Amino acid sequence: MKIERIVLFTGLMLIICAGYAQLPKRGKPNIEPFRDEIARARKGNVDAMITVAAAYQGNMLTEDAYKDYKNALKWYQRALASSPTAEQQFEIKFNLFRLYFTGGYGIQPDLSLAKLYHAEAVALNPLPIVSSYAPNLHLQEFFQLYEQAQTGDIQAAIKAAMMSYQYGIHYPTAMHLLNMAANQPDAAYLVNRYEAELSKYRQTGNASLDRAQLFDILHRHARQGSMLAKTALLFEALTPSQFSGQRLKPEEAAALLDNIEQQWKAAYADEMQLKALCLLTKYQTGNNKILTLRRIAAVKTNLPSEELQFAKPLLEEWKNFERQAATIEGLAELQQKYALSGFTIDPNQWRAHFKGEVKALLHLKNELEKPVVQQLVGQANWEAYQEQLQKKAADVIKEAATPRLVINFHEELKRNTWLKTIRPSLEDAVKAKFSMLGIDSTNMPFFYAQSTIEDTKFSNIHEARMFISNLLNALPQPFVILRNTSKTEKARLEELNRKIIAEQARLSSFAKVKIIRDLLGEAPSVEQIERAKPMLLYESWLQPEGEKMFFHYTSDSPNWFSGDIRRGNVFYYYKVTRIGTSNRFRLEIQAVANDKSNLVFNSIVRTNFSPDGVYEVDILGSRMTGYAWNISENDYLTCIFRQNQQTIDLQPFGYIARCLDRNHGYHYDFPRQKVSSHDFSERNAVRSAVRAFILEYHNALKPL
Repeated sequence: MKIERIVLFTGLMLIICAGYAQLPKRGKPNIEPFRDEIARARKGNVDAMITVAAAYQGNMLTEDAYKDYKNALKWYQRALASSPTAEQQFEIKFNLFRLYFTGGYGIQPDLSLAKLYHAEAVALNPLPIVSSYAPNLHLQEFFQLYEQAQTGDIQAAIKAAMMSYQYGIHYPTAMHLLNMAANQPDAAYLVNRYEAELSKYRQTGNASLDRAQLFDILHRHARQGSMLAKTALLFEALTPSQFSGQRLKPEEAAALLDNIEQQWKAAYADEMQLKALCLLTKYQTGNNKILTLRRIAAVKTNLPSEELQFAKPLLEEWKNFERQAATIEGLAELQQKYALSGFTIDPNQWRAHFKGEVKALLHLKNELEKPVVQQLVGQANWEAYQEQLQKKAADVIKEAATPRLVINFHEELKRNTWLKTIRPSLEDAVKAKFSMLGIDSTNMPFFYAQSTIEDTKFSNIHEARMFISNLLNALPQPFVILRNTSKTEKARLEELNRKIIAEQARLSSFAKVKIIRDLLGEAPSVEQIERAKPMLLYESWLQPEGEKMFFHYTSDSPNWFSGDIRRGNVFYYYKVTRIGTSNRFRLEIQAVANDKSNLVFNSIVRTNFSPDGVYEVDILGSRMTGYAWNISENDYLTCIFRQNQQTIDLQPFGYIARCLDRNHGYHYDFPRQKVSSHDFSERNAVRSAVRAFILEYHNALKPL
């Protein structure tokens, strides 16, 4: 005998039985298809006896005229007396319980026998119906709930009705119990669904509703407040479907379960609250999912372990979250994993101790104090962060390697309430840093001013000049030494003045370079350099830093650079300037000999960075024709510049191939060596190509 026989219509066990005032008469089932089973049953085969009994018993869709409970009872009793296995005994006694509870079709209902067989069946197999979206049903509770329903207990009536329907005990009893709770949204939903499934089965032989009909019922009763319909809707909507309207958005899922704790508590206790929340997580991401996981972990149920399988992955996920969230670095990783929002943590900054920047540490502290963080990680973890931040403050001052960083920490230590709580140890660390960096009372104002300059973004040359002038004037000035000053005091003041003058010069130079870099950047274009030339060379207050920066921008920047190389008795000087923002450059080569300078080459260089990480540099051929240089796109020297190779590869095209001249006086490999072996950049690739061009393809240059 197989327990699966009990389950009909995709997990719903349905029978049709008499709930009429007069018991249905005994019918005449069509047993012709069961002749072989009857023969086996007569020979004592218990499994065949149960099959024959079930054929006489029929199911809820069998017409009354074809049901014969008397013969069904006879075969079940014969099977029971034929030494059935435990599994067969359960099926026999379960069906005897249903026969006596229902009655009709040739036998009288007998509640006492029904209870007896019910108890014996349950003892053999509790047969729970476990669901991840509906209340779990336990066969042993049927009569208890049934009797509670008779006293007016509405929730007991709904649950007994569900058991009567899903265990296939008695369809009319299920509908009668639901009618007792007719004012309840859940009862209205179950009546609608059970009737639809019964009608569908009678029409097609399949009780499963099509998706459109099912979702029509679920949506309608969810709107009317049925919590059972809401969770069923959440569950069914997770299944991919061709009907786009059946999918739920996260906000729709959340709206369905608004006030879920209060609504489920009264009706189905914590079991359904837990199931609804677990379903909700399937729609959620980010903060919402974590907050729902926290709610799940707070739900306490009496469900046995095997009935908690649906929640175990989520409970384990929450444990892992809480465990990892015990540290700030762990929270940073969780933020990325779950796309948590409302606060920001940079794990790289945390691991690097914010590179000694105290403001970044204080910013993180402010982020962690946002209410959303405490909501996500809980009070215990949140409090643990405070201790971790205090330890990190000590790491930050250790990491502070520049005067600016140490001074910033010193300033924050004086005014920040939180840092003051750990002040003694931090003050000692700051003093040690001051001593290590040579910061004292004399030069400290200058380092403060340097911090101000570093924190200021200059955008206008005239405003920058006024800002620096005012800042420098506000700093300590050299002391005036009077005639009657003692030798000892005079020596002390002269030493102080030397320090002050040196600090003024250092700070002034720092400020000028900072202003220029703010206005032009690290790699200005050729046009920007040309426009800035008057400022860099003729603004007297910017000197000598202006001239130095102009030389840097025109000799060693990514857009304008130069170089030189000697070949024999001739000194060659080249200048490379980028054309706009393209990958093309102007190349000019001057030859200096006998104190005279001549333009010997004027062309174009083009570069390309290939997907495999290689720079290709093409120097286009160019010839002087009259008073102009004729540049050829078809005659060029290609130089291949690879990162892990000490030399470059050369390949000439067109007439450039005839310009090879290795009479340069250097070692054979020298022309093809990189200008800088460790610099893998476009600039170094062009420098290396131009040097190789001058040395090895010298005949391409205009003769002196």
